Amino acid sequence: MKYYREITGSIIVSILLIAAISTCIVCGAVSEDTSDSDKAYYALASIMLNPKEDDKTTMMQWIDETELLSEDEKPELKQNLLDAWERFPDNTDEDLEAAKLALDIAVDVAAKEKAAEKDDSDLAPEEIAAISYSNTYSIKESPGLIEIRGDLPVFSSDEEKQEVYSILDVLHNDIREDIEPYVYPNGPIISNGWNIEGCYSITFSKDMEVTDSQIDEIYELIIKKSMELSGKEVTVAFLEGNIENEMAVEEETTQSATPGFSALSLVFVILLILLRRNR
Repeated sequence: MKYYREITGSIIVSILLIAAISTCIVCGAVSEDTSDSDKAYYALASIMLNPKEDDKTTMMQWIDETELLSEDEKPELKQNLLDAWERFPDNTDEDLEAAKLALDIAVDVAAKEKAAEKDDSDLAPEEIAAISYSNTYSIKESPGLIEIRGDLPVFSSDEEKQEVYSILDVLHNDIREDIEPYVYPNGPIISNGWNIEGCYSITFSKDMEVTDSQIDEIYELIIKKSMELSGKEVTVAFLEGNIENEMAVEEETTQSATPGFSALSLVFVILLILLRRNR
């Protein structure tokens, strides 16, 4: 499946780049003597010569926030882009240079966003164990907290953290079928997992009634599975959340992945695919 996705991604990138390069050539942005290695770069830059209004605003914001330019250079690039957008499709070499500089900024933003995607859920237990986290964070302060059963572990070494995280990670992977009858829409659970404090967390929909007996059943199920897998009990936190917010996030993610995205989104899709392939 991973190989299939990589092949599919490569095909998509190739098709998009060919289409973009063709656009460049039609607009006169890429000269005949441009090297093949530079054509893909020019292609991506050319996409930025005719963005939607919302994308223009985003690009201006990126320029304001970028560290790749000095404060004196930012107004000049912004004005050059405004002129380039006004002239499209009769753009000049100077317009393409401005678009290329804007692309450099987009690459920088995409790389930072890709790095930010690798949160705790993407890390192996031993990687998370090496992270030092702020003592000011506590699940006890969560506004949706119902109760915590058991004591939150106090780690004295990375080895202790890794041991607890490994237990929680294995538990999370093995308990899926057991907990399925309690998961929305069959039950009140809208999310479950574990956090960096070393406890397993269950989040109920605040719109569904949850009885003490249900919490007892779920807790006993988790403890039983934990004992079977590791011979140790885990701390379990029960919280409540809004199912509508969870569904809104899912819907927004789905819509952003459908056809009809903007030119700037197209640039980001290509950049993130390339970054993923080069990881």
